[in-house]
Amino acid sequence: MEQNQTTNTTQEPTPLSAANCSVICGEFETVMPTIPDESVTLVFTSPPYGVGMDYETDIRLSVLFEKLNVFFREAARVTKRGGYVCVNFGDIIPAREMLGTVEPCEMPMGWIYWSFGLGNGLVLQAQRVWKKNFAKITNGKHAISAPRPVPEAEHIYTFRKITGKPQYSGQVIRNRQISQRAIWDTSTEGSTGSTHPAAFPESLAERVIEIYTDAGDMVVDPFAGGGTVGVVASRMGRPSIMIEKEAGYCDEAKARLSSQNKDYPEQFSR
Repeated sequence: MEQNQTTNTTQEPTPLSAANCSVICGEFETVMPTIPDESVTLVFTSPPYGVGMDYETDIRLSVLFEKLNVFFREAARVTKRGGYVCVNFGDIIPAREMLGTVEPCEMPMGWIYWSFGLGNGLVLQAQRVWKKNFAKITNGKHAISAPRPVPEAEHIYTFRKITGKPQYSGQVIRNRQISQRAIWDTSTEGSTGSTHPAAFPESLAERVIEIYTDAGDMVVDPFAGGGTVGVVASRMGRPSIMIEKEAGYCDEAKARLSSQNKDYPEQFSR
C-alpha cells in the first residue's frame, strides 16, 4: 500500500514580491471564471453569507444556496486534481420568517457545505474547529437573556479535489503538530491587521497555507476582505489571487501588501 509522505521542514520560505499577489476588485461570480482550469493548489476563504453582518442583511436562503453552489463549482474547476478547498464558516440563526419558526432557530451549516462540495467533485477530507477570541455580544440573538451561548468557535472544512486514484495516494502530510489537530485555538491572539468585521487572524491562514501548499503554489481567496490570506501567502512564498467586491477592502488589501512588500507595483492590482 502506498504510504503518506511526511514533510517536516524548518527552512524559512522566501517572501514573494507583492507583484505575485493580484488584488482584483469585483464580484467573485465574474472574476473566478477568468482563472484557468486546474491552476490553483489551494482555495482558502470565508464566504460572507449568513452570519448576520451588516453587509448581508438582504441575503435570503435561496440566494445563499445559489452563491455557495457557484462558489463550489468555480473552486472545483480552478483547483488542481488533488488540490484543496478550505472553507471557514459559522452556523447561523436565520430570521424567523426565513424558516417559518415562532422564535429564532439555529441552523447548522456543515451539511450544506458538505453537499455542495460533494456535488461539485470535492470530497470532505477534514473537519476542524477554530476557537476564536471570545465573541462580542452584538445582537439580541446572543444577548445575556438569550438561552444560547455566544458563538466563540467556527468550522474549517477541508475538501480535496477528486483525483481518481486510491485514497491518500501521493498526499503529503506537512507539520503533523498542527495538521493532526482537530481544534485550533487562536483565542489568545490579538488584532488581525484588518478592519474587516469578519477577518480571521493571520495565524489561521498560516496554518492552512503551511499544511496544504508548498512554496510557489497558487492560493486563491474569492472573498478576500482586507487581504489576510494574500498577505500571509506572500510572506510564505506563495503567489495568490485575492478577489473582493468592496473597493474599500480592496484598497486595504493593497495597502497591507504595500506595507509588507515595499516594491508592490500598482500595475499588478486591478
